[in-house]
Amino acid sequence: MAKRKPPKAKAPDQKPKIGRPLLDIDPTIVEGMASIGCTKKEIALVLGCNEGTIHLRFSDVWEKGFSNLKMRLRKKQVELALGGNFTLLIWLGKQYLDQSEKQEIKQTTALRTFGPELVERARKALKALETEDNAAAANT
Repeated sequence: MAKRKPPKAKAPDQKPKIGRPLLDIDPTIVEGMASIGCTKKEIALVLGCNEGTIHLRFSDVWEKGFSNLKMRLRKKQVELALGGNFTLLIWLGKQYLDQSEKQEIKQTTALRTFGPELVERARKALKALETEDNAAAANT
């Protein structure tokens, strides 16, 4: 657990500081924990402070550690892919080389276009159905 820093000697012309004294947190611990994938919340729990403390005082250190983790993971993935892991090789190709699995659809039959004659026949058939429906409704 992090210890609080002892109060500093005040010069006679300085105003007293308001608030709690800062926790003495070693930035290398924050960076090390981030480099193994710890979240800011997890780091705060281990160090006995608030997540906001880690965010406000150590965001740059946390980013450096977390970036280190991502670089190590990326390096290992590339090693595995180049060593013959085809699934990982395909995934890395999609991520970094904009490769994708394109699905082609081949059309085996020609599309029929609806000419004016066919449209007119459909209109007449629809009108005939409406006339039949109206006649049946009138008889009931």
